[in-house]
Amino acid sequence: MKKKHIYMLSMLSMVVIAICCKEKQQFSNESITSLKSMASKPQQISDMLQSFKFIQLETTDQSLIGGHIGKIKKIVNKYFISSDRKELLVFDSTGLFINKIGRIGQGQGEYSSISDYDVFENGNIAILDINKLLLYDKYGIYIKTVPLDIIGFNIKIVNEDRILLYSSGEKYVIYEINISGKIINKKIESLQSMRLGRNIAFITYGYNKVITQIGRSNDFVFYNFNNNEFSFSKLLSDNILTASREEDLIKNNGLRYLNTFPDLKFIDGVAGCNTHLLFACGSTNDGFSVQILNVDNGKVQHTISKNDINDVTFTSPFFMEYACLSDVKDCFITYVYHDDIQAGLEEHNEFSENPNYCKFEELYKNKNEKEIQEKNPLLVEFVFY
Repeated sequence: MKKKHIYMLSMLSMVVIAICCKEKQQFSNESITSLKSMASKPQQISDMLQSFKFIQLETTDQSLIGGHIGKIKKIVNKYFISSDRKELLVFDSTGLFINKIGRIGQGQGEYSSISDYDVFENGNIAILDINKLLLYDKYGIYIKTVPLDIIGFNIKIVNEDRILLYSSGEKYVIYEINISGKIINKKIESLQSMRLGRNIAFITYGYNKVITQIGRSNDFVFYNFNNNEFSFSKLLSDNILTASREEDLIKNNGLRYLNTFPDLKFIDGVAGCNTHLLFACGSTNDGFSVQILNVDNGKVQHTISKNDINDVTFTSPFFMEYACLSDVKDCFITYVYHDDIQAGLEEHNEFSENPNYCKFEELYKNKNEKEIQEKNPLLVEFVFY
């Protein structure tokens, strides 16, 4: 199995995608806070977690994921996973493979690629294939195709008849459409001719909202599910890249600009659930960190640095950065490959009495290297205190 890709872009190879707004933005006072480090000494990751569990995804010829996961969605006790094999796979709550949704092709019910997907509350599935939506029932049976007049890269289902669409190469970036593909609303007028989508564009924020980050800045667009209204907010402050500074960064050759502001941070990935937001942050001065924001009080509750110890999977302390590929309401989900865990066990043998360590050690006993490398990745569900 191919080695996992590096999701977070390094400072040297960073490609910044800015989203600038011509329309006048009215910023709300919603959850404005500072992004400051909390911990001064190394800590164990498990001390930050209220709970966590492992789900081993079944490995069969039909369920192979490949080198990396594109998106993880959990709903109605099922895991929906898109991967670089360009298929949408479904697993049950224990990780057993159930089926594939649709297939690659040009025929009825087939897609050329999966730009994004989402799942309705009733279990039905929508797959976005650039300029069309393919709808399937909860069993994976094809229902119909909905042509779109705009190019889309990401979607978020609001309800049975309303969908948010993150677009590229269009006049606007965010469109609100109905189930027939008709445009209801549009936000954020684009200045650039081409936009690239994210793995997850619409991030869960609390119990009734989603947020969309503007570029890699501290500017966000909020969408309220209760009244279907948009608002803008500077969610984070304190030396975090703003949308206007990001435009300057692009014009002034990225790295040189960042070196001028060594304390400037940028947000290179966001994940959310009902209670917390996870921010993957980078800077030229402090390097990489993961900040965990409590949605209720608007404060950073945990900070994870390279010096912390991952006593959950024994891999990098930033193993949870892949949660930026998950879309789940009640928890975060990340994934790790078994050869990385095995290498971590060798590096951290001081945890040999740790129950997780013993569990993994038993799992890999009498397994050859090929068996370990070819297994589908392990999902890790976790909830912060």
